[in-house]
Amino acid sequence: MSTVINYNKRVLFILLINATIMTSFGQNKEQMDDRKVLSQLVEDYKLWSVQEKPYRIEKIEHLYSHTEELLAFDLMSPERTVIRGWESYKAIWVPAMRNFDTWTITGLSDVEITVDKSMALTTLLFTGEGELKDGTPVKGEFHSTLVWKKSGEGWKIVHEHVSGPVKR
Repeated sequence: MSTVINYNKRVLFILLINATIMTSFGQNKEQMDDRKVLSQLVEDYKLWSVQEKPYRIEKIEHLYSHTEELLAFDLMSPERTVIRGWESYKAIWVPAMRNFDTWTITGLSDVEITVDKSMALTTLLFTGEGELKDGTPVKGEFHSTLVWKKSGEGWKIVHEHVSGPVKR
């Protein structure tokens, strides 16, 4: 009888170990899949480039939460650096981007992505250059921190912090 109990304990132990490994693998695979999706979304950040005139925010709106949950700390508006909600965000950025004759995000670097279940953090540097409608050239390198939340609609930015210039 003692041999049967020891055998059952071993089988149970092996099953527990396998279940733990499989659960961990499943989480890691899901996190890897999420990292892949987030990597593509970070690449989509380049869609801030002015390609159509007048500037159309619709090409980047898939990146952002369209709720009051969205909180941005940005440098574009001379009046406000704290922006709450998608509608307020659009109200600042659409006119600001329409001041550019050209603007291209020429590079993303130092991209780091951290995923934990339904929240993720990305940090990156981006470079951009262009020209305002009055002919003033604009060029710079900026920091960007993005907090993403996963919902039924996928990953959406719920917090954005952009600052610059980058000083190394």
